[in-house]
Amino acid sequence: MVQFDPHIAAGGEECAYLMGIEVRDSLDTPILQDDWRGVMSCDSAGVSGESQREQRVVETFQFAVTAGIYSVVVSVEPAGRPEAKTQGEYDLVSLSPGTLVSDLILGRDVGIVDTAEIAGWTVRKGQVGVAADPYIVCDASRPTLAYYVELYGESLDTLNGVVEGIIRKADGGEVVRSRFADLEGEPGSRPVAGSLSVAGLPPGEYALEVQIQLGDTVVTRSRGFHMAASFELATAGVDAASDELARYFSDLSDEELAELFDAVEIWLATAQERKTYKGLPPDGKRRFLAYYFEKVAPQFVTGGEPALDMYLERIEYVREAYGERAGREQQAGWRTDRGRIYMLRGRPTERRERPFPSEPPPYEIWSYNVGPGYVYLFVDQTRFGNYRLIYSTDPREPTPPNWESLANRAAIEEMNRYFGIRTQYR
Repeated sequence: MVQFDPHIAAGGEECAYLMGIEVRDSLDTPILQDDWRGVMSCDSAGVSGESQREQRVVETFQFAVTAGIYSVVVSVEPAGRPEAKTQGEYDLVSLSPGTLVSDLILGRDVGIVDTAEIAGWTVRKGQVGVAADPYIVCDASRPTLAYYVELYGESLDTLNGVVEGIIRKADGGEVVRSRFADLEGEPGSRPVAGSLSVAGLPPGEYALEVQIQLGDTVVTRSRGFHMAASFELATAGVDAASDELARYFSDLSDEELAELFDAVEIWLATAQERKTYKGLPPDGKRRFLAYYFEKVAPQFVTGGEPALDMYLERIEYVREAYGERAGREQQAGWRTDRGRIYMLRGRPTERRERPFPSEPPPYEIWSYNVGPGYVYLFVDQTRFGNYRLIYSTDPREPTPPNWESLANRAAIEEMNRYFGIRTQYR
């Protein structure tokens, strides 16, 4: 499996990228050379900042090996932009001869592969498919953990023993133990795969340890996962305001819920909250939102305005003002850089717009008199209304090291003159 941040491939034609794989053995002999075109969600390509770093694009490849060390060269290139190609080289060590057990794979689901649903499985081993993730998050709405491990019995006459699964806390303490398989004289190799419930686990970090007991030999494999907090409302002690919020969200259709509140991830304070919210079914999201806007979101409110009212005012404005074209699709306003900052900060204290400057490209400068004060520079390098954030004094927002070359002289001079930014045009 190869995973990469979507911003590496951002800007590709129709949100596509070119993936390249080259594998060489320890004698530098080519074993595999392959490349293919992939397409990711334009939403993923357009996300920037902290939210972007939580997303991943996952690709898979396979090749036959003998025992040894291999060099794997991976490249990702935004379609139509060969100058933006990114490449990395990694060592891969095969399992040594006589190894009894493979690595452990964790996932959201495991099952028999249906040829009509091959795309749904991240990893396919024979007729078994695993919806694997680089990092597994479970919660009360999805309290199931899938596992897959292979036993290699070629060096043994038969496989005799048991396979158990042990959930351990971060300190190594055992939480629960389950019997996964009984091995009763089975010849050759076999997979051990299935799902187990993690319902009732308190929030926190855990590991699933698979323990294979073959006579006097015990082999273990382990992988970590996270149990997220449940945001279900308590059935007792809910006040009238919470009842009102619960009724509001229950009246929304699934489509309205997604259209209005997918953008709430911008307001959520931690990466774990964002992962939790994205993984919830619609009813779970309704309970989450009722709790959130009653207990958490008021930190954003000034002047006594209800948090939900403020949120809805911003999402409505952003939807009308900041939608942009992304390939053949229309990108939702809150997923654009200007829309994201507006959702988070609201209306700028001062905004300078230069859609037709004396020299291209067009730009906008926003400033806010909150906290230490924030300045944001958005530039439309395409000249088609696609503004990107290229500079900010906000520590949450990464500024590229060559940002001056992406702006024009007028934008930098204006920031120097009116906002106290000390830099020079390059």
